[in-house]
Amino acid sequence: MNILITDYYCASNRGDAAIFEGVHQALTEVYPDAEIFLMTEYPEAAKLIHGIEAFKRPLSKFKWNLSKSNFVRFYLLINSFLYRNEVDIPFLRKIKSEIDIEPYFEADLVVSTGGHYLTDIYFPNKISVLWEIYFLKKLNKPVVIYGQTLGPFLESPYQNIIKHVLNNIDLIITRDKKSKKNLENLKVKTPTYFTADPAFSIDKEMNKFVPINHFGDIDGLAKDGNLTVSISVREWKHMESDKNIEDYINSIAKLTDWLVGEKNANVIFASTCTSLAGYHKDDRLCAIKIIEKMKRDYQKNVNILSGEYTPQELIKIYEQMDIHLGMRMHSNILAMLAETPVIAIEYQFKTTGLMEQFDILDYMINIDKVNFESLKHLVEKGLKNRTTLKKKIQARLPSIKKESKRSAQLIKDNINVKD
Repeated sequence: MNILITDYYCASNRGDAAIFEGVHQALTEVYPDAEIFLMTEYPEAAKLIHGIEAFKRPLSKFKWNLSKSNFVRFYLLINSFLYRNEVDIPFLRKIKSEIDIEPYFEADLVVSTGGHYLTDIYFPNKISVLWEIYFLKKLNKPVVIYGQTLGPFLESPYQNIIKHVLNNIDLIITRDKKSKKNLENLKVKTPTYFTADPAFSIDKEMNKFVPINHFGDIDGLAKDGNLTVSISVREWKHMESDKNIEDYINSIAKLTDWLVGEKNANVIFASTCTSLAGYHKDDRLCAIKIIEKMKRDYQKNVNILSGEYTPQELIKIYEQMDIHLGMRMHSNILAMLAETPVIAIEYQFKTTGLMEQFDILDYMINIDKVNFESLKHLVEKGLKNRTTLKKKIQARLPSIKKESKRSAQLIKDNINVKD
């Protein structure tokens, strides 16, 4: 049995990497004899982080224009009925020689994973994802959306396209309640379940994947007797208020000054998203901008982790923290796996879903409400109650891990594939 994991964007985003490792581990437990293949837009990053060979995802970019890529998409789609009827598609060999689409034809089960890519702000580019899912169904492959956040879907004509594609696949598994509700509002009829983020399926003590390179020592980050705080930041350009990224950077800088000056804290910017293998985003650059805004005397108490870490290494980093302030959702998830108290900055509703599962919504703030005073108030509250916060995470973690692994069992229970 061949399982193809697709829509995994880039391992340089360790959130994507954590999702993949969780999906892989859960599927391996349910289908122990299966061959699992990965398709990604950044195969080199997958090799560096996971130590595995991956397929380059074909036809990944989309624009509404007359192009060779769009012609190939249209040609493959209209001729897919030939494949279903065991008739050779004309010119398929030539197409395969130019574009590596062989994994599509070899798959017995397709698992579409990732985090939150089917949402209005990423269209029209993500039409390529919808085409891929739809084409695979036209090849008569079982297709599952696994552990994702979906929506909102407010833009036309994408609503109708999304609805049509999702109504043609076999199973949808969301990681938050609101995604399930968004699909109900869109009148998607495909069986849909809500479980938990796939990253919670990671066993932090067991790393199946051995990275090719060793990324350096990660111990000794906490200083004896000092409060140690980790922060995850990112640049976000989709704020709904009149605030902008400079307001956010200034607020985090002032908060870091306060942590160092008033709390004698050792502050560490621990990023889950870096420019490894040419990825276009690097949260360490945002951290540099923040430190440049700080008081000069306090900058020596702040460190930016410059290494390239696996999800398991990041868990070990967060284990050393007294508290974590995270904007990247998977920095929060990895900190939760380390049983470290978490305070979250919400930039999309997926963070609300996560904090709701742990019953710690009181320790989250929306990015549009972020300023120094609001952050200071929330962090003070988190520091005061961090024992309680830690116990809540510890209490909920086992059941959420179980829910995360249930996603793979749902595939087994709902889809007939050769085993």
